[in-house]
Amino acid sequence: MSNPSIHSESSGQGTPALLFVHGWCTGSTDWRCQRAHFESAHRVVTCDLRGHEASRSIVDGLDVETCGSDVAGLLAKAGHSPAVLVGHGLGCRVVLEAARLAPDAVVGVVLIDGDRHVAGDPELAVRESREHYAATGFGQFRDALFAGMFAGEADSIHETESIDRARRVPESVAEAYWCSILRWDAGAVEGALKSLQAPLLVLQSTYVTADYKHFAVEPRMVTPWLEVIGRLVPTVRIQIISGVGHFPMLDAADAVNRCITTFLADATFRRFFESN
Repeated sequence: MSNPSIHSESSGQGTPALLFVHGWCTGSTDWRCQRAHFESAHRVVTCDLRGHEASRSIVDGLDVETCGSDVAGLLAKAGHSPAVLVGHGLGCRVVLEAARLAPDAVVGVVLIDGDRHVAGDPELAVRESREHYAATGFGQFRDALFAGMFAGEADSIHETESIDRARRVPESVAEAYWCSILRWDAGAVEGALKSLQAPLLVLQSTYVTADYKHFAVEPRMVTPWLEVIGRLVPTVRIQIISGVGHFPMLDAADAVNRCITTFLADATFRRFFESN
């Protein structure tokens, strides 16, 4: 496997740095509202994961573990640590993996609308998912997943943009990541959560059922993903972002930015940050 550098951009000054990692079949521009909000007080770093957007030419290592290593590598750059890692969807898995690999460089983690699709045998999870989309093909399965990410949302000006961009990701790349997501969810998520040392904030807007249907999360609802986080990270702060789909950092940017700002000002976070 090659060891190329993924594309990244940084702006602003100030600690801690905020390093944002996008989701599956999306890209770093999903964080434009957060960059504009935070770069006056923090170094803001965004990246494109392998096979996505400006890193589309990197077509090996299309898995959570390698991407986690890529992000951990970014933390070693001057001015990029100490950092708060912010992930969305696939990026939630990547930042947890990066925090496991580089714990001394991470002072906080924010997970935006993550999920745990499966538990149990990783290879069985992949086989069952492939059986699910075998009749229609992976492309149609992916399109249906993205369309469902906006289900129940009153209006999103980003729906067409997000679906069109997902379709530009080659199916081979998208499927490789999808299978890695399932394997990581089944076999690695609990270990990554148990190893997390830094304060954790979870912002949740949807959940996904076993047959891959998206639904809005209501206040005080406990989904399988939120249950496993609460059980393994009892100090976690969980906040529900209501009335939007899977992309709250775009469709509820002000609410997401307020939640992150409050997290950075919290006494528990400040004590951890100042002690590292």
